[in-house]
Amino acid sequence: MPQSPEPPAPSRPSGVVSGFVIGISEDPFLGDGWHEREVHGLVGLPFRPTKRTAAFRLPLAPGASRLKLLLFAHVALLGKAYEGRLLLDGRSLGEIRLETESWALRTFDLPPTTAPREGQFVLDNRSLLIPALAIPGNRDPRELGCCVGAVVVE
Repeated sequence: MPQSPEPPAPSRPSGVVSGFVIGISEDPFLGDGWHEREVHGLVGLPFRPTKRTAAFRLPLAPGASRLKLLLFAHVALLGKAYEGRLLLDGRSLGEIRLETESWALRTFDLPPTTAPREGQFVLDNRSLLIPALAIPGNRDPRELGCCVGAVVVE
């Protein structure tokens, strides 16, 4: 009886170099500026709200060309679109604008790197929600920027 061919070996998902998923692998990568983990409503996806600025670090390898950020913002409570930006080593990678409360995937081009290194990233939130001021009877005094579900470098 002829043998069937071996199934192909699984490949790495779409060239992922580094990253983290909130609720699974974020702790070693997060710096200052993150609130405790929460779960998103009916969907049940874990996320972390950010403070005014939120720092994280990720390994960057030669050939890494972009960073993908899965996030949302409390746009309805803000009463306007969310605005912020992403920095790498103090330089802006680009602006972020969210006009709905849906999860959004934003992609940022990374500058070329010739040797492996650790990139220092900062989410700079220009739009902040303070629940105690936006929701009658709410006593939550936190400043909330965007909410992050995952970050991937490809």
